[in-house]
Amino acid sequence: MPNTSGVWVVAACFNEQEVITSFIERVLALSVVDRLVLIDDGSRDATVERIRHWQQDHRNQPVTLL
Repeated sequence: MPNTSGVWVVAACFNEQEVITSFIERVLALSVVDRLVLIDDGSRDATVERIRHWQQDHRNQPVTLL
């Protein structure tokens, strides 16, 4: 039976290349979080590339990039 008490975290990301990996790992470490949805707000740095790289290295993790 699916967990219906979990939380989805939705976060806008704008030029967060220095902290995005740490942010992802800290959010996913919270036991109540079922999914993390990251929304690119038009970053001009490497934020999106770092998220995609993290997703490739952690394919089984519940992280979505929009």
